[in-house]
Amino acid sequence: MSNDPKAVSSGQTATQAPGTVASAQSRPPAPRQSKHDELRLLVNSHHPIITVETPEEERLEQVLLEVAAELAVPLYTWSVTAGLAKAHGAPIYNTDNPEQAVANVALIQGDAIFLLKDFARY
Repeated sequence: MSNDPKAVSSGQTATQAPGTVASAQSRPPAPRQSKHDELRLLVNSHHPIITVETPEEERLEQVLLEVAAELAVPLYTWSVTAGLAKAHGAPIYNTDNPEQAVANVALIQGDAIFLLKDFARY
């Protein structure tokens, strides 16, 4: 058995190297999840709607692009000025109205992430 205090198998007790003290305070703190990791976890957990209020729209879109790439799903964006479009692609015709955009979202096959900019205003 190793001297690693974490290496404990059932029915055995852990041993420590001489002169060391095992305590919760001596362990390094668990790393804090980044916003990127939190967002990826929410998306990967199949939450149907995630709302984000931020003045950093471009930053949010960049993080969503990264998460979409990691999960191998497309990212679609919607805005009242452009309509619904695949990220950095041409908009889908006649989707500048929110109702039309949602109707088109329902027609898209497979998994995807949809960033609906300023959608709450409607």
